[in-house]
Amino acid sequence: MRTEVTTITPEMAKEMLEHNYEGNRNMRKAYVTQLAYVMQSGRYMSENGQTIVVGEDDGVLYDGQHRLAAIVQSGVPQTMLVVRVVDGKEAYKTIDNGAKRTAADFIKLPDRNNAAAVARAMACVEWGDAPLLSCLQGRMSVKAPIDRGLVVAYAGQHGDEINESVRNGRAMRESLGCGAQSLYAFFVMLVRYCDMDAFLDEFIEEFTKVASDNLTVTACKAVIMKTAAKKSAKLDRKWLLGTLLDAYYHFCEMDGSTMLNHQSQRLTAYAKYVQQRRNETANSDTDKE
Repeated sequence: MRTEVTTITPEMAKEMLEHNYEGNRNMRKAYVTQLAYVMQSGRYMSENGQTIVVGEDDGVLYDGQHRLAAIVQSGVPQTMLVVRVVDGKEAYKTIDNGAKRTAADFIKLPDRNNAAAVARAMACVEWGDAPLLSCLQGRMSVKAPIDRGLVVAYAGQHGDEINESVRNGRAMRESLGCGAQSLYAFFVMLVRYCDMDAFLDEFIEEFTKVASDNLTVTACKAVIMKTAAKKSAKLDRKWLLGTLLDAYYHFCEMDGSTMLNHQSQRLTAYAKYVQQRRNETANSDTDKE
């Protein structure tokens, strides 16, 4: 076995792919697009010890086809560890036989599954360019789902905020007994990210009471529980997020409204807030350059 650290250009990657092992699984185009998006964003970590495996004598590519295809698609060179093995066909039989790791496996936070779910959605919100509702589905762009490495990186950078949102999300969920805890936590993170959190702590406090004095909060909890009782499946995440945002809007307005039927309007408003923050961040980065 011979190893070398190599900066692989798109041209080199294309040539290596021309010798792709015929036994390799079919190329997953969506995954290639995902990796290419991360490479173009400059956040792809290629020097992580993961290898490109090539036959020493035959030059056949036995492992790394998706990463190489992403280099070609992105047009961005990547420095990687290339391993050349004597018997590539025998080595191929042992590649990728371990259990698949999820982002939660790498996140060192107390409630790592919910933390990973929040980190996934918020990384898409902050670092991607997909619409808000696509971010809920873990998409960095319309075509590319988020890479696991970015989820882990976001969790590492925002651990305290994620922990707080997960705690609040758990309390909100427990006060109702329905809905995904990670969705309540995402609601908290989203409102803070959009800088609309002037009354958020008060809203959470009222929401988690056994019996709130606020008519809007009481109505919000009632409509969520009523909807959950009608559905055998899980509550629709888009509807639940819109309902929470609508209730929070009326709570901030202090109008005592119990008519919470403007979910789409609130989601549209927050989608604009997200884009505004993205533009501010982009302009800030340009000024630094």
